[in-house]
Amino acid sequence: MGAGVRQGLNYDGIRKIEIAFPQVEEQSRIAEAIEKDVSKVDALIANQEAQIEKLKAYKQSLITEVVTKGLDPDVPMKDSGVEWIGEITVKHQIYRLKFLLTAPMMYGANESGIKESENAVRYIRITDITSDSKLKDDENNLYLPLDVAQDYLLTDGDVLFARSGGTVGKSFIYRSEFGESAFAGYLIKAQCNTDKLMPEYLFYFTLSSLYEQWKNMIFIQATIQNIGANKYSNLEIVVPSIQEQKHIIEQLTCVCQKIDSLINVKIQKIEKLNEYKKSIIYEYVTGKKEVV
Repeated sequence: MGAGVRQGLNYDGIRKIEIAFPQVEEQSRIAEAIEKDVSKVDALIANQEAQIEKLKAYKQSLITEVVTKGLDPDVPMKDSGVEWIGEITVKHQIYRLKFLLTAPMMYGANESGIKESENAVRYIRITDITSDSKLKDDENNLYLPLDVAQDYLLTDGDVLFARSGGTVGKSFIYRSEFGESAFAGYLIKAQCNTDKLMPEYLFYFTLSSLYEQWKNMIFIQATIQNIGANKYSNLEIVVPSIQEQKHIIEQLTCVCQKIDSLINVKIQKIEKLNEYKKSIIYEYVTGKKEVV
């Protein structure tokens, strides 16, 4: 498969694969042994996956609690006036996103990226943003010539939203440390007015269950899963003062980093268990591990 640009398998290739070939009775015993041993590993993997889901749910509930109730549990609550948001503290206000930005939300470049990075900038596409709002950085990176990218260059703190595809609704904060970058057309840029809204607070809001409810509401109303600039612009956000936003960001960053660290440990355990499962299968099918 490494010999061509288009990687794929067909019958002509598969029929030439050479395999270890024991007698049928032994094949049956090997299959039973593999199933028995692998099922134990699968149970351990399922347990780790369940723990990861619980940690993710806890993280989301914590973020939701903070963005609706703030950091002071003694502050009185009030009706937000928005059904899907419910109650918020008397100190918080509801604003549509478009009133908290320095410019209208903007679509990215409708251009094809290139592999060469000389006289070009990183070209961030919708596929570069992972399901957990991280930026991929690997051999699949693409670039955009600087003269083409000029109108789509990102500045530190710009928030990108995915408007379609498998990651629709996901958000991502661009940082200058990622290197000079432009963004592609299936992403929408929001540039926060930091006198009213901190980018990090907006990002955390998009990790809350409130935002999840809003997305689901948008999807129910549409025939395809797509959130355009107009819908994002009218997203209603719970907004505390800038000072409180900074405190919330500080607190959530500290706690979320600890939760993410625990999740990463469990992901690593799953990877090791999967490697162990492969080794079990390998040893049985090659005869290195005998079936008694």
